[in-house]
Amino acid sequence: MGEPRFEDVYREHFAYVWRSLERLGVERRALEDVAQDVFVVAYRRLPAYDRALPFRPWLFGIAFNVVRERRRRLRRKPRPAVLDHEVRDDDRAFATVEAARTLHGMLARLSAEKRAVIILCDLDGQSAVDAAAALGLSVEAVYSRLRRARAELSRMAARDDDEEPVHGLARGRA
Repeated sequence: MGEPRFEDVYREHFAYVWRSLERLGVERRALEDVAQDVFVVAYRRLPAYDRALPFRPWLFGIAFNVVRERRRRLRRKPRPAVLDHEVRDDDRAFATVEAARTLHGMLARLSAEKRAVIILCDLDGQSAVDAAAALGLSVEAVYSRLRRARAELSRMAARDDDEEPVHGLARGRA
């Protein structure tokens, strides 16, 4: 089996990279440029790609590093991602959009390191082993960041529940 073709990687994983960049807090107006940067790096690194690892965590690791470097260059605090969805009259669609906006807002308040492990493990369903490989961390570091990020998100959700109900993200109280 030969080296994966870049065109196939791009076509199959572009939507995933775009969604990951949104989750990482990249502003809508910059998404196209940042996605291009991610795929330029992926193109250069494709010959060294370890086929034992899934593509998504590998691409997420590249995206995370591109976003982190971009933020360093811009030297400014990241702005929360804003979702531009068309809201239909259907209440379920509205609740879903509101839940997604709430989640993106909460993710934007996490540190980049915590946000990365939450996205990879909880939203993308990757294993801690794959997340560790993608982010260049030990598995223990992934579990530690994941535990702290989940606790922080729980505290945020509890505060939001105290302020007003959040559609689709209701939390029970212990």
